[in-house]
Amino acid sequence: ETYNMMEGYSYSLVADVKNAPDSEIFWESDDESIAIVDGNGMVTAVSDGIAVITATILDKEIFATCYIEISKNPAMSIKANEDSKYTIVDDCLIGISPSSNTVNDVLNQIESENVKIYSNDDLIIDTEVVSTGDTIRLYDKFGECIDELTLVVVGDVNGDGNTGVADASFITRVLVGKESLIGCYLLAG
Repeated sequence: ETYNMMEGYSYSLVADVKNAPDSEIFWESDDESIAIVDGNGMVTAVSDGIAVITATILDKEIFATCYIEISKNPAMSIKANEDSKYTIVDDCLIGISPSSNTVNDVLNQIESENVKIYSNDDLIIDTEVVSTGDTIRLYDKFGECIDELTLVVVGDVNGDGNTGVADASFITRVLVGKESLIGCYLLAG
């Protein structure tokens, strides 16, 4: 059997033990990065994916499994505004224009509340310029980071927040095989 859940939610599973009513049940998840289960069958959805939950009657060596398919919770993910020019690809926020790449410019394109932007783990604010490689983080009501995306400024392949001769020179070195672009920096080029 398959159950669908959204990350951040919990659901109580019940094992039908008609043939062994006084037996102890052991609950287990095959992937606790996706779903965890406690000793009473309470499943908590951790992140999107599929986990197999197994209930085993210990003294009878009888078991049953079910699948828990977990989808992302939009309230737990950074989202761009509906009319934003930004796109989220592979944990990167791409499409940031070098002519409008201040913290305020970026935050005005984001639908999610309680987000902050960091450069090398230092908070950057208001009119400071964002660069390729900086991160935007979403926090829950307890102050815990629950989502993070890497920012990509179009053309900023060296991560300084500007596009110019240094980026063109870097791309030339990439083309002749002396440098390489990886991750978000590849998306900037």
